[in-house]
Amino acid sequence: MEVAAKNSLRRYCSFHNIRYMAKIYFGSNLLLYNCLKLLKKLRKGMVYPDTDICIDGYPKQANTFLVKSFLMWNPDKKVASHVHVPMQIHKALQYKIPCVVTIRDPYLSIASTLANDSGLIYEVAIWGYVHFYKSIYKIKNEVVIAGFDEAIESPGKIIKSLNERYGTDFNYEMRKIEKNELISDNEATPWRTKNAMKEELKGSKLIKEAESLYASLIQK
Repeated sequence: MEVAAKNSLRRYCSFHNIRYMAKIYFGSNLLLYNCLKLLKKLRKGMVYPDTDICIDGYPKQANTFLVKSFLMWNPDKKVASHVHVPMQIHKALQYKIPCVVTIRDPYLSIASTLANDSGLIYEVAIWGYVHFYKSIYKIKNEVVIAGFDEAIESPGKIIKSLNERYGTDFNYEMRKIEKNELISDNEATPWRTKNAMKEELKGSKLIKEAESLYASLIQK
């Protein structure tokens, strides 16, 4: 039992998980958020005063699909996305930038995240999901919440809702966009199976809170 506890602590305190938690911590503070610009991988996707639209959420929420759909219709627009921290959304609102927050059932989104990240442990992944959407819940009436299924099936409907909320005139099409129009099928094989990850998540106390947040945010 003691050995198992030590192994669990060792995994929790791995550099990979500490780095993940540090990113979330920095991305939850208005002042520290700007420090993320030091990371080249995130810099381009962050919100700036001249950003046209912000589309972001926890990883594996159809962010990529929605962004690529939007850019297919509006190729000249500057999009902030894929930073995956709550202050990205708060910063967008501060700059009065139209904002879409994507969200997906926590079991599916966290399982997908874990399946593609060999270093991340489920406790940290769930904590990241809860931390992100707790912050979004406070401003849910100021943004457009886009569920995963809606983002995949009707991306144009989301942009239409965005235009109505913010008085913008972004282009969109009311048709289903096939995945092969936007995203290559040449993707890496997940390190772990999603079904195995979903079973692992059931043992977490935080998963119930994640489910509650999802239900509160997805309802219209």
